[in-house]
This record gives sequence, C-alpha cells and structure tokens, in this order.
Amino acid sequence: VSLGDLQQNMAQSVLELACEIARQVVRQELRSNPLALKPVVQEALGMLVADGRPATVRLHPEELAMVGPALQQDMALASLQLVADAVVPPGGCLVEQAGTVVDGTLEKRWERAIAPLGLASAWQEINHGDGI
Repeated sequence: VSLGDLQQNMAQSVLELACEIARQVVRQELRSNPLALKPVVQEALGMLVADGRPATVRLHPEELAMVGPALQQDMALASLQLVADAVVPPGGCLVEQAGTVVDGTLEKRWERAIAPLGLASAWQEINHGDGI
C-alpha cells in the first residue's frame, strides 16, 4: 500500500466522519428549534415562479402546528395554503404550485448537500427512532 493510497483512505474516512457529525448537528437543531424548518419552506417557495398563483406547503402535522403560525405571519400576502400531511417526514416539506413540486424533504436536502462531496450516504442510514 502506497502513501498516496493511505492518504486517500484517510481523507475519505475524515469526510465520512464529518458528514456523520453534520447529520447529528442537523438532528439536534431540528429537535431544539421548531422554527428551523421555516427557512427551508421559504427557500422552496423561492424556487417557484412568483406569479401570484396559490402555493401549497405540506408539512408533517406536528411541525405544522409549531411552524405554521410563523409562516402564515411572514407570508400573509402570499396565496399560501398550509396542509398537514403525515406522509411528509419530520424535518422536511413539499411545496407545490401549478403542477410543480419542490421536494424539501430532509432526505432530498441531505442528498443534494453531500453529492458534491462524492458521497451517497442516505439520511436515515442510522435509525435513532425519532423520525429525524
């Protein structure tokens, strides 16, 4: 085994460890800050064409109860419908407008975040039993 191979293996291990630490930080943030999902919804809405058409935001029922009032207050002028949907996993959202869907689930956001690193680790790789 060459020094270059050892360095490459070490770099890959460090990268995987960093991703696991990031996963734990995100889980903790979602547990401790119910409004952490608000910027995710806002970003997903920003990806849609702002042409005045109504948009539907689907959130897990428990999170809708926590973040829904803040979203409605911030986006009072927008044609926004908030829907409790148990199919949407905690920590994520689905935003729909005129047939276009922005997948803001935690799983998809995680995939998009780690793909540039050359990793394909699933969000739920380690089951902590809390849905996040």
